[in-house]
Amino acid sequence: MQVFHHVVGNFKRNVVATLFSVATGKTQSELSVEGAQYWCENHNFSKAPLGRKGIIAGIAKGFKYLGVPIRVHHPFGVGGEVVVDMCFGHFALGVQLMDEMLTSIKNNVPDTPTIEVMRYKSYVRQAVLHDAFMPKIRTEDRGLILVDGDDPSRAVFEQEFMPTKTEAILGEMPVAEEAVADAAPAPLEAPVEAVSAHLAASANVVLPVAAVPAPEDRTARRARAAAILAAAQQEAAALLDNADDDDIDSR
Repeated sequence: MQVFHHVVGNFKRNVVATLFSVATGKTQSELSVEGAQYWCENHNFSKAPLGRKGIIAGIAKGFKYLGVPIRVHHPFGVGGEVVVDMCFGHFALGVQLMDEMLTSIKNNVPDTPTIEVMRYKSYVRQAVLHDAFMPKIRTEDRGLILVDGDDPSRAVFEQEFMPTKTEAILGEMPVAEEAVADAAPAPLEAPVEAVSAHLAASANVVLPVAAVPAPEDRTARRARAAAILAAAQQEAAALLDNADDDDIDSR
């Protein structure tokens, strides 16, 4: 478990540091609360052109840390653009890592995420929310090649981790609108009619189509969560067995 934490922590450090440098021109410690609020608003850190460029550059740095620089294609001529090939899940992971850091700055709390079920659910939510926004092709698009871009199941996960309709809608709500909601308290759950109207009017909300399963007891949910975590640990161990220690940037 400690090895897994070390790998994820160093990967995040490489990704986030590069993303901050490219997108904001600042380090994490230099970004103000107001700056973090701007980048969080409507997912500017991943959907705005500069934020998107930062995500791609950050993941490229992460690939080099993991010993797979072959995914980063440098231009042959002067003025060309670096192109990075990745899976859709890699982009969603970069979004998740940046969201954690920006949220900690915005809320003035330590960024101390753990390897847990709720963090995985947050990652799934980011992937689902970005599915409609990201290209659905396997060819180069502004410095990015999604190798599974045309895979219709790229944002399909275990049903118990898929976001609810309300979670998906709140994920698309800009920070400015959330501030207004704080000033005028409203029910935590939107009425069914409002949810339906929002879905009908928005082309950007992507929701799971499978039916919501019946509630299960806590023991069954914990057992499934433990199995998912064990599989992730095994995958990380296999990655470390194949990695060349000389290529890892663990500074």
